Amino acid sequence: MVAPQAGITAAVSGRGGEEALPLAGMAAAIGGIGGDGGAAGTFAAVGAGAFAEPCDRGCLLHVMQVYLDALVAHDPSKLATSPALTMTDNGVPAQPGDGLWNTATLLAVGARLDFADPVTGNVATQCVIWEGSIPVIYGARLNVEAGLITEIESITVRREDAANGLFEPANLEPLPVFTRPPDPATRMTRDELLALQEVYLDYFEGDVNGRPVPFDESCTRYENGVVTDCGLPALRLQSRGLPVTRRVLIVDEEAGITFGMFPFMQTETALVAGQAFKMLDGKITMIQAIAAYMPSKAWN
Repeated sequence: MVAPQAGITAAVSGRGGEEALPLAGMAAAIGGIGGDGGAAGTFAAVGAGAFAEPCDRGCLLHVMQVYLDALVAHDPSKLATSPALTMTDNGVPAQPGDGLWNTATLLAVGARLDFADPVTGNVATQCVIWEGSIPVIYGARLNVEAGLITEIESITVRREDAANGLFEPANLEPLPVFTRPPDPATRMTRDELLALQEVYLDYFEGDVNGRPVPFDESCTRYENGVVTDCGLPALRLQSRGLPVTRRVLIVDEEAGITFGMFPFMQTETALVAGQAFKMLDGKITMIQAIAAYMPSKAWN
């Protein structure tokens, strides 16, 4: 279990703004993948969290850090948001200050994965946030345009209402494969990452006649921190014939990660998974999902 005490994790204070400290042994640079709030990139603070354009990958990761700091401080005024901001939490319309914004106390450090896409202006996180002594699995995707946050999609998963009873926040600490940057000589292009993502989604929907998904032999799928598929035999049984709304929102070429918010079946209430796919050398090497049942029509 990811614990809130110093020595196991450090935390960002919900009221005092205490600087987060990285989990021992974890790479936590903002320019990497499990960021701790470093100031990389070409961002420039303007007022309460606004950022100068263009917002590159480091800038987007910094925007996410500002967002999480504001959340645990219960202070939406720290965000630079568009007047036309749209936000959902678990598929329900919301505003910064709703839900977890009122109850969060600590941001667990180390149990976090960030990724960003300067092409689309999207940045996302999968992390653990404490409500007192109780951990919550949290995912958020922000869209940034002209220095302002225009969209927020969040998934909040608590133990008592976790989809299919799956809830192991300790396993949100990214495995080393997630934090390993691709070899520049073999780094997949944006088009290659997107194409491999489509192969996976085709297969999941039941297309078993196309080329097989190139999973790495050690590939594992985590859902809310629980291993749901591990190794080639299990992963090759993922062809489930379920329609998936294809919302690939982030292609992080530098990290070799794609991310999307995928409703499985367009029903009034459906399983929606925010899934990150790590891809190296033409293979899917790891999958990490945060999932909850919610009104999926919010993503029409």
